[in-house]
Amino acid sequence: MTEAGPAFDPGAYVVRYGGRALLRAAAYLLGGLAIIVFVIAVHKPVVGVVIALIVAAILLGAGVFELGKVARRQVAFAVHQGGVYFGSASVKDNVPWSQICAVEFFTELFSTARSRHKHRCIGVRSLGSTQVARAGNGRAAQPWPLHSIRYMIDAGRPDLIPGADGTIRYAYRQMTGWRADRALVAAAVARYAPGLPVVNGMNFPPPLTRADAFAARRNRRTAWF
Repeated sequence: MTEAGPAFDPGAYVVRYGGRALLRAAAYLLGGLAIIVFVIAVHKPVVGVVIALIVAAILLGAGVFELGKVARRQVAFAVHQGGVYFGSASVKDNVPWSQICAVEFFTELFSTARSRHKHRCIGVRSLGSTQVARAGNGRAAQPWPLHSIRYMIDAGRPDLIPGADGTIRYAYRQMTGWRADRALVAAAVARYAPGLPVVNGMNFPPPLTRADAFAARRNRRTAWF
């Protein structure tokens, strides 16, 4: 194990932080510097200045952090002899082939009152009927609350509940500052785990149609009588 990540066999497909991370670093650094210049140029109340400088410091810190990953040639993702390695988060994770039933690509959507953000993700699926929480995973691989499960049942879509098909999302990462090439991932998977599928996984949140939502509302209303 080096500072950049573990050592992999020569045939491994390894993704390291590079150009995309540099662009993210530049955006953070420029954003932080722009705030500082604005604070200097425009007279603001003390409270506003303090808040602005805190935001600038956070952006500059994030930029330096991204630059560090590029400088160290840190490994973000790898398909290798021992399994699938996720090194893109503070929690590193190596999932052995014995735990994997599929490698998946999917999209994770974040919605706010003002914007929607889509993140490309890559992960691995494992056999199981109930989603489990694991360190390093985001919302797309967390156990569902009971009210969400009940809603899917009322909508007539129990097939969308994690574990319904006998598999769960075991581990994943957003491809932020890096990208995995699907063809190269598939070739590496075929080399180390012949027959293991590389699939388009279900996006998160799961796709519900307007008809599904109407069905859930109707079934919930009927349940009161």
